[in-house]
Amino acid sequence: MNILSIDLEDWFHILAHEETAQPHQWEKFESRVERNTEWILEQLSIADQRATFFCLGWIAKRNRNLIRRIVDSGHEVACHSMNHRLVYKQTPAEFKEDLSACIRLLE
Repeated sequence: MNILSIDLEDWFHILAHEETAQPHQWEKFESRVERNTEWILEQLSIADQRATFFCLGWIAKRNRNLIRRIVDSGHEVACHSMNHRLVYKQTPAEFKEDLSACIRLLE
């Protein structure tokens, strides 16, 4: 059995850099997630392999068709939070809302 999981996020979702750390900053960057994910889907299809894509809600909200293509290709989609915030920097209520919002969106 092969097990493969993929974090579906874009290059600017790096939390360690101040200029890319906040969701309100992300709109100004060029997204590469769709192009790169299409390539990954093609490679997985060639290899006849399935994966679980842990998707940011922020990505799903802006790329609904991409999420649909992942599912239609036979892969699983799972939650990787809504806005990529570090769990230890959230209150339990903030974490619950972030997780719930992402799950609702992915469903």
